[in-house]
Amino acid sequence: MNFKELYATSKESVESVLTSEPLDFRLEQATKSKDDETWEVVVSYLVNNLNKPAASPLTAAFGTTNLPYERVFKLIKIRNKDVSEFLIYEKV
Repeated sequence: MNFKELYATSKESVESVLTSEPLDFRLEQATKSKDDETWEVVVSYLVNNLNKPAASPLTAAFGTTNLPYERVFKLIKIRNKDVSEFLIYEKV
């Protein structure tokens, strides 16, 4: 698979479960596994920010904002042009 195919397959798998706008989908990283059949692709996209902190004087004082969206990162494993796994991605 080339990167264009990885991007398209990954985006299609994410779009099928998300309805939020804007999606702002990004392919962040793609690595071919040692078995030479599986791609591990890290993607990110925007979702509605459900974890907004309550407004307070400290928010204004320190210049932080309650953004309406947050960026989510996922690890997608693609084998033979099909998504085999859709996982929470945590940086280590």
